[in-house]
Amino acid sequence: MPRSIHRCGLRYLRQMGVLLLACGLAPAAAAQSPPAPGDANLNGYASLEDVALTLRFIVGLDTPSDSQRAAVDVVKDGVIDLKDAQRILKNALGLRIADRFLRKTITLSGVATKYAVYVPPSYDPAVPWPTIVFLNGAGECGRDGLLQTTVGLGPAIKLKPASWPFIVVMPQKPTSATNWEDHDALVMATLEQTRREYNVDVSRLYLTGLSQGGHGTWTIAAKHPDLFAAIAPCCGWGSDALVPALKGIPAWVFHGEADTTISVNESRKMVAALLAAGAPEVKLTTYKGIGHNCWDNAYQKETLYAWFLAHQKTQ
Repeated sequence: MPRSIHRCGLRYLRQMGVLLLACGLAPAAAAQSPPAPGDANLNGYASLEDVALTLRFIVGLDTPSDSQRAAVDVVKDGVIDLKDAQRILKNALGLRIADRFLRKTITLSGVATKYAVYVPPSYDPAVPWPTIVFLNGAGECGRDGLLQTTVGLGPAIKLKPASWPFIVVMPQKPTSATNWEDHDALVMATLEQTRREYNVDVSRLYLTGLSQGGHGTWTIAAKHPDLFAAIAPCCGWGSDALVPALKGIPAWVFHGEADTTISVNESRKMVAALLAAGAPEVKLTTYKGIGHNCWDNAYQKETLYAWFLAHQKTQ
């Protein structure tokens, strides 16, 4: 790994350590200073183990929660580089909060795959809970089971975790070279395992995603038109072939008008096709001057979640 990346990564780690200590987020019982790389590494030869130790100090306790342990494991496993470690550290505050962001494992075709589930603090197993399935974009693909919580819906949850009214299932697409429809089995398996472990209200299942996950929202919903009570694709794309299966599903579509990655016209075409097919409820919200990242606006609008909850499948 280039020395410049190591230097940048370690500098960032140290800065984050100071910042989190100043905010009172480091473990109260920790008396020692954060572990620094050995003298031999000060010239930029940091290892992922050094990052893991620093990460453990910043977000970990002697008995770390699942989410904290996951952050360390991701680095120790060597499945990401220092740049990705920085992304995790940028969300260290969220990791401290999100003890109920649980990293899970499911085995498909003999391959163990990690994913995440958010369980609200007020979860009552005696009560059926509305549940959102979230599909990540290209930048959060991987096999660590954690990065998909750092962009899109995850940060929205972390703004007000105590009052979040949904269980959230977050499968992670392993690579950006494929589309979500290629991983339909993964989406369904993680949802089914969540139903076995928690009291999921099957009449209030919702699907959303961003970018490649916005495309996945269209395609996965079309594969299972009787499953989801409502969907919310963000900056995605679809096709006319999906319209017959989708036209009965309430959809709220989001897109930035200045998006140069996926044109806003992709969402406009899908909405127009659905309306032409007689879809009873589909609407489009576009954001003037906003590029590809429309999801921060979409997911931090409380009206989206109230809109979700206003829709329920009849049994």
